[in-house]
Amino acid sequence: MRDYRELARPSGLYESANGGRSARVAVLDSGIPSVKSILSYSSRNFTSGSERDAEHSTFVGSLLFGRGDIIGICPEASAFFGNVFDGGVARPETVARAIDCAVSEWKADVINLSLGFSRSQDCPKTIRAACERAAKNGVVLVAAS
Repeated sequence: MRDYRELARPSGLYESANGGRSARVAVLDSGIPSVKSILSYSSRNFTSGSERDAEHSTFVGSLLFGRGDIIGICPEASAFFGNVFDGGVARPETVARAIDCAVSEWKADVINLSLGFSRSQDCPKTIRAACERAAKNGVVLVAAS
């Protein structure tokens, strides 16, 4: 058994978050996960492609929301998953649309953006604007680095 709550304990974050109870967490990633231990979740495919490339979102979902053999950091949170990758590419317009949905429809408290850009590329303006709108609504944004 792997207990990922141990990663958050040194900072006191896990205890103060109460296991994620009443939190709404959106994961924008490579697909819709197949995590049987998540109590319940909502999902949406923001692309015209397949939702099948879900290995990374399954890992992130387990890390955050897992129960059973893998205990996540916030297993009590309401989970939302959005596929923003089409053929291995996350288009800025798709990511921005997913962020806006996470804020307006899912009422997310936290948005995890499991994506990034090359060092030579600045964050696209559409994504930056969506992140700014989310932050103005009090949403915490967590991104890959």
